[in-house]
Amino acid sequence: MERHQLTPLIEALLFCADQPLTIRALVKAVADPDVDKTDVKAVLEALRENYEHAGRGFELTRLGNGYQILTRARYAPMIENMLKTR
Repeated sequence: MERHQLTPLIEALLFCADQPLTIRALVKAVADPDVDKTDVKAVLEALRENYEHAGRGFELTRLGNGYQILTRARYAPMIENMLKTR
């Protein structure tokens, strides 16, 4: 799988996950024999850098052995306020 195909796939997997995903879980979910841990690690680092440099409202965070897309902590008060008003 080409890098330009792998990046949005990993991003989609992380986005829909309700818990951190390990590199092993991501490799398994991609289900391509040509994709290994090194490829997934490189994509994760590229996504993390991209989100940071773009000033997104979310970030790629390492939690334990896994990775998860989370909103930035500085937006927590506004998010909490929004959730309270639902």
